[in-house]
Amino acid sequence: MTLIITEFITEFITHFITHFITQFITHFIIHFITQFITQFITHFITEFITQFITQFITQFITQFITHFITQFITQFIIHFITQFITQFIIFITEFIY
Repeated sequence: MTLIITEFITEFITHFITHFITQFITHFIIHFITQFITQFITHFITEFITQFITQFITQFITQFITHFITQFITQFIIHFITQFITQFIIFITEFIY
């Protein structure tokens, strides 16, 4: 009788441990890895890339527009006004003399 009980206990323990190790832990590891990878990838794509793209686009647009307005237009206006004034002065002086 004790042999049957010890055999049952050892069989139960070894079966339980092997089943636990092969099923639960591998299932947990696979589930964890797949969840981690999918969560990481989706989070990376939705957060980082969209943040980067929106940040880049808004920064680029604002920098470009401000640079364009402050540099090109002001340079153009200054150049146009100075050229117009100098040409006008030249015209007046030539007309007078």
